[in-house]
Amino acid sequence: MSQSALKKQKTQKSQVCGENMFQRRLAINANKKVLAERLFSYENATVPVSMFSEEGKMIIAKKSAFMHKIEGLLTDVLHDIEKPDTIIFDGTAIIQSIVIQSEQSTFKDMTTLFENYIVSTSRKYKSVQQIHIIFDTYSENSLKEETRRRRGDYESSSKVHVHSNLKIPTTWKKFLSSLANKVSLTQYYTGFLKENSNLKTHETIFINGGADTVP
Repeated sequence: MSQSALKKQKTQKSQVCGENMFQRRLAINANKKVLAERLFSYENATVPVSMFSEEGKMIIAKKSAFMHKIEGLLTDVLHDIEKPDTIIFDGTAIIQSIVIQSEQSTFKDMTTLFENYIVSTSRKYKSVQQIHIIFDTYSENSLKEETRRRRGDYESSSKVHVHSNLKIPTTWKKFLSSLANKVSLTQYYTGFLKENSNLKTHETIFINGGADTVP
């Protein structure tokens, strides 16, 4: 065999079939008795899995899978601080937990309950000086919004411009299924807190999200 033929044979690349590679891995594991959890912790493909389909849409994944990955990145958690000077609230979670008093309640009534909860909770710790409220930000191209579009959640929800005297919709979950409504809601809350918070001289509220989001 000539030297040129040997050289060509050495540099020739072979294609790897991901399916065959996976089948061989399972066959080998039958003899080695490796834990299945460890076996499936590796990618079963020659290249990383794409985040998008061929049509350009985001591939849906389970939230629990993301949570396990995020929790693995956390360091030790402090469960109690003796004299905290800062308190952080998940504004969107608090909004969803507020109990609507009656069908005549307005968004101003709801926001007042929200503000009272924030202030009263913060003052349980007399050392708190900074109050941080984090509202969700919304992107039309996020995985969550893509999931809603696939389920058809937007088909039955109408856009509402939130203001103080507007009565709270009785179909609350349907109201929140609209991206535009959630943006309008958090923008209203942000503006209300900036103008109506009853703070003491040593207290300061910091708001992230809400008015910073773009419909």
